[in-house]
Amino acid sequence: MRMVALLLISLSAIGINPDSAAALADLQTLPAGHYAYATVSDQPNAGAKQRTAETLAFVVCGLSSKSYLGDQIPVQVPGTDLYRLNLEGLGWEKVWSQVLLAHYPYRKDLTTAHKIPLVVSAQWINTALPDTRESGDSQYLLLYGFVPKTGADFRKFWKVSDAAGDTFGFLEGHSGVQAKGAQRLMMNRATSQRASFFETFDSKRVAGKSSPSENLIPGTLTYDGQELLVGIPKHYGEEGGQLLACFLNNGNSDPDKKKHDTKADFAPPDLVKDADGLRGFDIGNTFDCWSCHIKGMQDPTINEYRAIILSGHKIYADKISKAEIERFYQSPFAKELRRFDEDYATAVRLVNGLTPQRNAKQFAERIKAYDADLDLAQAARESYLTTDQLRFAIAEYSPYVTEALAGLAHGKPITRDEWAENQELLQLKIIPTWRAKK
Repeated sequence: MRMVALLLISLSAIGINPDSAAALADLQTLPAGHYAYATVSDQPNAGAKQRTAETLAFVVCGLSSKSYLGDQIPVQVPGTDLYRLNLEGLGWEKVWSQVLLAHYPYRKDLTTAHKIPLVVSAQWINTALPDTRESGDSQYLLLYGFVPKTGADFRKFWKVSDAAGDTFGFLEGHSGVQAKGAQRLMMNRATSQRASFFETFDSKRVAGKSSPSENLIPGTLTYDGQELLVGIPKHYGEEGGQLLACFLNNGNSDPDKKKHDTKADFAPPDLVKDADGLRGFDIGNTFDCWSCHIKGMQDPTINEYRAIILSGHKIYADKISKAEIERFYQSPFAKELRRFDEDYATAVRLVNGLTPQRNAKQFAERIKAYDADLDLAQAARESYLTTDQLRFAIAEYSPYVTEALAGLAHGKPITRDEWAENQELLQLKIIPTWRAKK
């Protein structure tokens, strides 16, 4: 009850909006724990609300390293647009407040006073938490409770095996998402957490020590970047699958060895690019990985090692090295990818009932909807006001409003970034001034 009392104090300072009132009522029926609420009330119609809720389930489960989905899938509060999040079930109870205070832009009336919003926008969770551009290191804090600094940190967390006998790979030709002329070595490793693990070794220049086909023994390649992918085990009822955790990593080509194997929030644009990127051509960790890995893993293109052998070339190496090369490359790599895709499809279905293809399409749609300019009706929904109320509130504070808000009151759409930037002015001055004069 102490938590409820503190929330009442926070809410009383601003007047309880319908979502907050419903969340507070629901909270009073629950056992002790750590809970938060996501709302879809800012969506324009029932279809958009449902799609936002389905994407919410995928995002929060995908940003949790916990396995049991029964404690992770958001639960709709009956008769409301609210979805309850079990922060302990997600493993977020120690970092949720930190993330919101640092990055949530829509309750400045609370966060400015260092108070935690009880209800947050599901659309913001969907579009900001997986994206470094919008919320910094939040994705790492939510997944791991800390920010991994290196690929070694990532591998250690997922307990990836370093044993040679547990490792095999695939030498890929030109990749459709890479810069022209690039090649990659793909590697599979075992973990002790029932999870699949894959990593790539990507080279900008395909020649000499940076050419995978010239350095067939793992560990001899000079490469410029990596993508590390691990399946997060998920289970519910008698079924289980895997979602996808990603980690972009710098390679070992830099003369400064301190930069080797270090976290890269964005892949080098001259190494990897995404022509269909949701927020630009650069590939960012998690956000762009999810939108790119539509069905789980990307199918490899040309099997370069097989092409070398079929062309009649012989692999010249000492007996031990040749045996190592054959063991590494003559493996059921494609089958391992297919197995992961099956597990991924099962996990997505358990989370929100969608196929991976539909889930990826919907994820992209929700991003585009959130990033679009807001008209007065959408801005009012997000402010818990009617269009007339928001227009009059802005007018009451004239001539001190910004140009962007003044234009909104006169029917000119406002960009998402401008809307976020104006929240402090709107919530701490404009709306309170309007209410005081009512």
